Amino acid sequence: MTPVQLPFYLESQTGASATLVGAALATMTFSGGVVSLFYGRIRRSVGVIALVALTFSFMSVGYVVIGISETLLGILAGLALTGAGIGFLLPNLNTWIAAVTPEAVRGRALSGLTSAIFIGQFLSPIVTRPVSETVGLGATFLGVGVVLAGGAVAFALATVYVTPPTESEPEVEPNPADRPTQ
Repeated sequence: MTPVQLPFYLESQTGASATLVGAALATMTFSGGVVSLFYGRIRRSVGVIALVALTFSFMSVGYVVIGISETLLGILAGLALTGAGIGFLLPNLNTWIAAVTPEAVRGRALSGLTSAIFIGQFLSPIVTRPVSETVGLGATFLGVGVVLAGGAVAFALATVYVTPPTESEPEVEPNPADRPTQ
């Protein structure tokens, strides 16, 4: 939602120029880049599912802050938090999928993740534009933040009740002794 809707929101809330909009979006990207540098250290401290919960938490708080902010500084803070979540999301999902997917289909699984991300970015304005025209951009950002909070809660609960696999099952070669003789 951010790359498509944020320019309109910034303009309506703060009268931001195109240059300022670009700098604001760069804030989110920079935040994600910095946070992703700490992925390995954080991943060793918490499980993969807990990190998804943390990711959704950062993004949720970021979207809520964007949705309620009326100042550029508030929106930038929300973008930094959202970027932090994205900085954890991408390496965590890639690592998780690579770890639990058999080598024979790993490339397909990772390309499926990439496809889902890009298709989601494509569909985002189609889904969010009618909502934002009805309730406003601030309420739309706030609503997405609440949905992300639900995801954070769901994954936080999953950390208690689900033990994720840590590596993919090795491919099993058939035993030559099990082959029928001719």
